[in-house]
Amino acid sequence: MEKAMNEVKIFLSSLFDFSFKEFITHKVVKVLYALAALYIFTRSLIMFFGSFQHGAGSAFITLISAIVQFVVLLMLTRAFLELVMVIFRISDNIDAIVGSKQCAAPFADEEVDLAPKAAAAEEAPVIADEKQEPAAADDNTA
Repeated sequence: MEKAMNEVKIFLSSLFDFSFKEFITHKVVKVLYALAALYIFTRSLIMFFGSFQHGAGSAFITLISAIVQFVVLLMLTRAFLELVMVIFRISDNIDAIVGSKQCAAPFADEEVDLAPKAAAAEEAPVIADEKQEPAAADDNTA
């Protein structure tokens, strides 16, 4: 019980955090998906039962289209929410990398310091591709 109260306090403090240091999207995405699924299901049912005013043939066609609509809208909603979660996870991973202050440099044997410097570097280091060979001159002139 006490753990649940702590989670509620943390959620409410995150909700009213105007500095946006804490994201609540991780916590509410399941609720948003459930609400969206309920809305889509209700909308499909209303569409289906509303079609009975126009006859049985119309109801059958609307039943098929309501099922298709439900599945497609639910898939789109899920894809959108997953995209949002991927963006937040990328942000979390970048924060973790920057928080470690160092990471392995690609194509090099040295480590790069990611901590902010007092003086900005004038030029970014250039990594040369070792496989690249200079183009040979064409000597077939006659």
